[in-house]
Amino acid sequence: MKSLSLLLASAASVQAQLFLDNLPAPVEDLAPLPTLFKRNTYQEPCQEVSASWAAAAPKATAAVAVPADVAYKCLQSVPVDKDGDLKQIQELKQMLQFQSTLSYLKQGLKDDIEPVDLMASLDEMTKKLNEGGFKSEYDFQVGIKYLFSSTGDFHLRWNSDILEPLIFGRLGGELTLLSKDGVAFPEIYLVSDIYARKFGNISESEISPIKTINGQEATSYLQNISTGAKYHNPDARYNYIFRNQATVGAKVSSSSPWLVGGLYDGPSTELEFNNGTKTTLQNLASIPTSFDFTGVIDGKSFFEVFCTGVSSTIRSTSRAIASATKLSTATVTKRDVSSSSTSSSTLAKANSTATATRSSATATSTSTLSLLNYPKPEFASDSLTFSGYYLSDTGYDDVAVLAIPDFAPKVGQDKTAGINQAQKLLRAFFAETIEKKKNRLLIDLRGNGGGTIDMGFELFKQLFPTVEPYGGTRYRAHDAMKILSAQLAAIDANATMKALNKDIYEKAEYSEFVWGNIVNENYTAFKSFDDYYGPYTIDNDTFTAIRRYNFSNHVGGHTYSSLFNLTGYAPQPTPAQPFKAENILVMQDGLCGSTCAVFAELMREQAKVHSIFVGGRPQAGPAQGVGGSKGAQVLTMDTIKYYMDAALNVTLGFYGAEAANYMNRTAVGAISHTTQLIKRSAHHTSETINGGVNTLNNYRKGDKTNTPLQFIYEAADCRIFSTYADFGSPVLLWKRAVEAKWGDGKCAEGSQGDKTAISVVDGKAFNKQPESLPKKVETSSNAAEANAKVSGMMVAMVVAVMAATLL
Repeated sequence: MKSLSLLLASAASVQAQLFLDNLPAPVEDLAPLPTLFKRNTYQEPCQEVSASWAAAAPKATAAVAVPADVAYKCLQSVPVDKDGDLKQIQELKQMLQFQSTLSYLKQGLKDDIEPVDLMASLDEMTKKLNEGGFKSEYDFQVGIKYLFSSTGDFHLRWNSDILEPLIFGRLGGELTLLSKDGVAFPEIYLVSDIYARKFGNISESEISPIKTINGQEATSYLQNISTGAKYHNPDARYNYIFRNQATVGAKVSSSSPWLVGGLYDGPSTELEFNNGTKTTLQNLASIPTSFDFTGVIDGKSFFEVFCTGVSSTIRSTSRAIASATKLSTATVTKRDVSSSSTSSSTLAKANSTATATRSSATATSTSTLSLLNYPKPEFASDSLTFSGYYLSDTGYDDVAVLAIPDFAPKVGQDKTAGINQAQKLLRAFFAETIEKKKNRLLIDLRGNGGGTIDMGFELFKQLFPTVEPYGGTRYRAHDAMKILSAQLAAIDANATMKALNKDIYEKAEYSEFVWGNIVNENYTAFKSFDDYYGPYTIDNDTFTAIRRYNFSNHVGGHTYSSLFNLTGYAPQPTPAQPFKAENILVMQDGLCGSTCAVFAELMREQAKVHSIFVGGRPQAGPAQGVGGSKGAQVLTMDTIKYYMDAALNVTLGFYGAEAANYMNRTAVGAISHTTQLIKRSAHHTSETINGGVNTLNNYRKGDKTNTPLQFIYEAADCRIFSTYADFGSPVLLWKRAVEAKWGDGKCAEGSQGDKTAISVVDGKAFNKQPESLPKKVETSSNAAEANAKVSGMMVAMVVAVMAATLL
């Protein structure tokens, strides 16, 4: 019988994968590329691309670059695969049955999400294909990609093979957004200019903000570019254009549509600065090292080489299943039930334990971990996704900072070891903050696009141990979901099935898809499958009942239930609450989504913690801290297909061929027989089908309108901007956030008092100085001290890394 490896593998919220994660972006001050030689005359643009690749590939150690205009003409010459594309649309529509926001997307959200009917849009594309309306195969696949992007939900994605071999980017064009004083509207600078000023001998008068891009006002131009970013909020999309201090520091990869991976934007980019100077950036297309252009002479041969299915260099389906089998088996057989208590341990002991874990995982790990251009941390997880700091100077010396650019900690590549390590480090850090009388906490979530769902709940429980986290969600109810849910429940409840196949039974037993493993809206058991599944009609669509994780159930009650026990649920201890809610501030930049959005909702609604936004468009008004997907679970298209494969195989094995043939004629069979998506997927990834959908809507506790959080606007309580002084270290930015919340600092114009901000909803002013805090003493050394955190050795390393990186 075919392996059921992925049927019951953890359905955790998988961190949304960004396109081209493994491709380095263009950087500043690089020498002219070796491929940019005097161009010969070619009959076909793809022939010129192939010749450039052939000339450079034998000695290339990084991606080969070709002129952007030639690459674009090559892609435009690839003929439309009408029959294949029609089939692809039908298979995408089957996958989209699992997208939980279909009906709400038709309405959109004012000023955030433009209305979009995904199914109708795909039908329009079908019509356009039949009428010969697409100029090239590239235009069709880009149309699909940007249709999904238009939803503002980065859980919903599709990446095609044709988008892989030629990646558009700008050489030397990385941008940063800086304000004069933290509240004045920010201006746009080249990162290379700021580096030259900060670490070179260039005077301040010699650098200037960018005034226009290709003759258009710079802010407007970049807002146009940002529409390709998968965020539902315009301030988040705008922030995504620029260098992100948090993700750069933690080496969490991302790709701005301005810098790499966006649409073709002309052969070059003309920049004019406020001081009247001008410069030209070369627009290029990079060919990753894994692509071989041998035999590519025109658009037709390009399609034959790159768009006809998996090659020997691509992970096969059987290997994917084997990998998932290993994970699923571990989920059942390696359950960790130890308390992992560190309530009486010091932070040093926890760091020592973490170091020992690292040593056993990787030979090169050391006890000293720190983020690039950050001060030395009190602790840091192996993957640098969790790190803690203490601020110094009078008025700040009771402030702890927790930097979390990602909720997916790992030890090596092991996520289970990562979340267990992070749990211990956090518990020790919070225990130490109590011992050291640290009364205030700043949680820096900038750049955080999500991660492991249990990690978000874990952090909340460590901060508020006596509060039961809500986390109410719904699946969209449709035929394939009903069959899958009912079958899992039947396996779990069938003693005969346990006797026939213990392995399959135990996999079902540990699945949070089984309604008996989770709880209802009131944190009590569902009465029956029908009580759970419904379906319930809401907003002209059908859904399951509100479902919540049962963190007390270590057998399928939550996503890592067999491997990880949350703080406060036996056998884990319930520690003391380390900070009062009014003494916590959450810092965001709009890129928060997925697990980060779940955590932010718990902090806002159940703990009433205030938030501060950094950056955004240069205009007055509030900004929304959570601009990424507010959905509570993403399933890859791979996983959905494997679930359907497994459902068919279970039916055949236990109920016979007649029942399996019947199921094969349902939506389960249609998805199981997916072939075109496999054929046309981007292949140089860990997925067989490089796509995903948002499967769980997240809901606010007590919201009688049953509106998914994705379609609720929530303003931050204050907004500030980064300054020139912040570029080398986050310390001054952290201090300004502290001043805005608890001192005499200011918020940007119009950013306070929005009716949706929790400080307004809860009726408690954002700016309130805690009692018995020493008055801050201004010292001229503060800025110098913060900037001095970046050593000359670190700067040299940054420059070396930048010089070695090519597209």
